[in-house]
Parts: sequence; C-alpha cells; structure tokens
Amino acid sequence: MNDKTYPENELAELYLQRWKIKLDFRSIKTQMGMEMLRCRTAKMVEKEMKRGIYDTLILNG
Repeated sequence: MNDKTYPENELAELYLQRWKIKLDFRSIKTQMGMEMLRCRTAKMVEKEMKRGIYDTLILNG
C-alpha cells in the first residue's frame, strides 16, 4: 500500500467505522444471549442468528 492510493487518515476512519460495527454486533449478540455461536456452516449461523432475532422480538414484543 502507498500513502497516495490509501491515505493514512482515510484508512484510520475506515478502521474506526469497522470497530464501531464490531462493537454494535457484539452488543446485539449479548442482548440476544448469543455471545457464542455453535454452528459450523454459514447457513446454520444465518439460521441461528434469525432464530435469536425472532426470540428477542417475541420476548421483548
């Protein structure tokens, strides 16, 4: 990477955005009681996440 193509301040801003998304995702998983996903495939992770969202919506209705 070079500084002209990827300016340091832009990379820092992108990393900060990524970090905020990661923290938000962690918070959501904690609220849903899903800190640790037990699935081994992407398809099953998707199903487990959908179930967690559904359960959260039902319980907090």
